[in-house]
Amino acid sequence: MGLYERWCESTKEKDKRKHYWTYVEKDGGRDEIGDDLAETIRSHYDRLERIAEDVKRLGFEVASEILSAAMPQTPKGRSGDLGEILATELVEEEISLRVPVRRLRYKDGRNMAMRGDDSIGAGYDAAGEKLWLLKGEPRELTVFEPSDDGRTILGRVAAKGLADELRDRGYLVIDGVDGKAHYVALNARDELANYPSGSVVEVKGSADMRAADRNIAALASDGLYRTDHHLAIAQGQAVPGRDPQEVVAAHVRRLEALRRGGIVERVAEGLWKVPDDLPEQGRRYDAQRLGGVAVELKSHLSIERQARVIGATWLDQQLIGGGKGLGALGFGAEARQAMQQRADFLAEQGLAERRGQRVILARNLLGTLRNRELAQAAKDIAADTGLEHRPVADGQRVAGIYRRSVMLASGRYAMLDDGIGFSLVPWKRVIEHRLGQSLSATVRSGGTTWDIGRSRRPGVA
Repeated sequence: MGLYERWCESTKEKDKRKHYWTYVEKDGGRDEIGDDLAETIRSHYDRLERIAEDVKRLGFEVASEILSAAMPQTPKGRSGDLGEILATELVEEEISLRVPVRRLRYKDGRNMAMRGDDSIGAGYDAAGEKLWLLKGEPRELTVFEPSDDGRTILGRVAAKGLADELRDRGYLVIDGVDGKAHYVALNARDELANYPSGSVVEVKGSADMRAADRNIAALASDGLYRTDHHLAIAQGQAVPGRDPQEVVAAHVRRLEALRRGGIVERVAEGLWKVPDDLPEQGRRYDAQRLGGVAVELKSHLSIERQARVIGATWLDQQLIGGGKGLGALGFGAEARQAMQQRADFLAEQGLAERRGQRVILARNLLGTLRNRELAQAAKDIAADTGLEHRPVADGQRVAGIYRRSVMLASGRYAMLDDGIGFSLVPWKRVIEHRLGQSLSATVRSGGTTWDIGRSRRPGVA
């Protein structure tokens, strides 16, 4: 039984050509392999004395004396060296490739041996004809801790599993655009199935103060918030595409949630009693309810699949933004390559044009891609159900029974069935458990507002 097999439990996943392996130390695993690990580490080093003896044996006595005097007199180890050794053993044990650069690890701080990022494996295929080479890439692993500084992580789901089986809490390992790997412990209510391997996610602390709470506190007078007062102000500051009544309604929904948490009190219709420190109490309420970590799925598709799909993708957003924030290592580097592949695909579709090193994107690129994908999805659903598709115009209110959710490259959509036709409406988590119920929604360019009606007899998804 190999070193890693005795030391760790492993899970292995594959996403096309990429393999993601996760190792978790077994209870007692370190004690099990302690002696063997020490011997393994020693096998990677040449004794300093023997190096000097070899130099002397070759006839360079003066050089041998100088070398002996310059060598460190006390044992010295570095984490980079140990990382090389463990990576070497993993490659040879799990992939059956040989790492020929070994026993060169006498170091005195001058990087005289192999660098820490040069874990290279080599071997032939089963037929003994093709030479395979494996290059290791150094990655820094950080543990995500929600904080007040608003730090976020953007990247690809490289691995996932259970962090606490008793509490059924999962974890994600995120291959970040910053070139680092990030360990994220999920909340107990988060389902691992929501985050496919290879998908793109954004992680942030869920305990930020909400703008709605700040607005309510600022508009309150003597601890009382009035919806009519808020509506009058919102109408005077109206923004195109945002209905003032919907703005106030969104704040009322937040107040209803805080009322259930015992933070605010409804005095009368349109009149609420709120504490002076509402934003802070709201933040603590969210932290307790959500567990401190919020994970947003940016795309359920890998960047390889996003590169050649009809639909508004995360890669398209990166093209529009010029790849700002993408690092030069790991997922950041791969995303930059995928952006070029995406640009080529868009050019084939007549939605982009290359001018030297520049890529000129079509106007309203995201809207065009989204509409094309929705049209095809609606055509497929119409053929399957016999219902007529009713496209949703900006500002339109639609209603129907929530029959199913549809996952597209452009995002997740809810199918609302009014008995004669159906509409596809951007999905939100608020309707997650409302399948088969009568719902209505108002769709605007700035977002979708869902109204939850009385449930009807469950439909068939």
